[in-house]
Amino acid sequence: MKAIYTFSALLLFLLLASTGTSVAQTWNNPASIDVFVAPGPIAVDGVLEYFWNRPFNGLVFGPNAPTTANWKSVSGGLKVGGTDTGPYVDTTYTYMKFLRSGMKLYIAFWSDDKWVGRFGGSWEGDGMFMVVRKADNTTQEIKLYYNGSTLNSEMVWDTPVKFGQGVGKRNSQTITNDTTALDNGYVAECVINLDSLGYTTVPDTLPVNINIFDPDHYAVGQPEYQNVGTFYKSYWGVEWGGIPLQKSLILKSTVLPVELSSFSASMDKNGVKLQWVTATEVNNARFEIQRSKDGANFVTIGTVTGMGTTTNVSRYSFIDKNSFGKSVYRLKQVDYNGDFTYSNNVEINGTVPQKFAVEQNYPNPFNPTTTINYTVPEKSFVTLKVFDVLGREVATLVNGEVELGNHQVTFNASKLSSGVYYYTLQAGNSTSTKKMALLK
Repeated sequence: MKAIYTFSALLLFLLLASTGTSVAQTWNNPASIDVFVAPGPIAVDGVLEYFWNRPFNGLVFGPNAPTTANWKSVSGGLKVGGTDTGPYVDTTYTYMKFLRSGMKLYIAFWSDDKWVGRFGGSWEGDGMFMVVRKADNTTQEIKLYYNGSTLNSEMVWDTPVKFGQGVGKRNSQTITNDTTALDNGYVAECVINLDSLGYTTVPDTLPVNINIFDPDHYAVGQPEYQNVGTFYKSYWGVEWGGIPLQKSLILKSTVLPVELSSFSASMDKNGVKLQWVTATEVNNARFEIQRSKDGANFVTIGTVTGMGTTTNVSRYSFIDKNSFGKSVYRLKQVDYNGDFTYSNNVEINGTVPQKFAVEQNYPNPFNPTTTINYTVPEKSFVTLKVFDVLGREVATLVNGEVELGNHQVTFNASKLSSGVYYYTLQAGNSTSTKKMALLK
């Protein structure tokens, strides 16, 4: 069963008021967007699979569009018609993402538009207008939009069927071409057959221009340009029909990366505890835990096996026993095929141990193994030895330089007889001895 993704305004909406032909904004205007391979099947039915909600880059259309690390505003926008279409007061945006599966390019876009419909008697309506380059360097128009003239008209795939298909789904309380109540937006998705564009293999890049049209407050029977509503268009590249194509979709061969829901670092009695959670995983072989003191030069300090492919929430942890002071951590997530991605960095200022200490072994009494924890305040030459009641050395557990911090050693006494033993830790001029009991 498909997981239903409910779309809403994700960020603060800004109240806009303008009577000119444009609304001031600084646009991100990225040159390209990466298109990953979808981690599962996609059905073009207006109900989006869970992975569309994963944190990968997409476009947000509309004036003064809210942006984040993953949401990029487009090239520009303008109000159509000037003052004869009324003041511009819209506070909604349209979000768009891209995925690929084989020779099929999937596009999903959604909006919380308050007035869904078309521009009066014009053919132009809410939705996507796209120009894409074919293999022979000609272009093809792709249109998925509301242009019906009757109440509650559905979205139309106004493109020859050989190039693909598209569908729109009105959210609850949305009635197209109606102004008696505010709408609740829509969700739309389409698939474009790359082979129908003349490509025999997946191209590295696909040049495009994309427009989102957003006419507002036009009811059935109202003509366009009647000072009853507004019409705003925003575009990635140039305005509709503009040539040459200015933007590119970069068609990657990598599957959409593992979705990391959280990644944190905290102090633990044994060192720095790293914890992270994934919402979904695809072909996840392992996580490599990497540490840096300057935030630039990282070294791998451990690995944790991944869950492969799963849609379940997975929780992971790792304790770095040898890091104190400022440390920066990141995760390198590695797929089975060797592809990898990095997480965001997390930083922590751990407390530097102030003194030499050795803890009582645990468990005690034990059979046949026990754990000994100790702390050194600076890099030191350390010995940790075990003696019987007659003072004879029976085991050497540590004999060499160790880094500052908390350390842990496991003692296996399977070859020794039951009885009382002593372990002595020496680091520099500091020595500590504790007693333990082996009971078989």
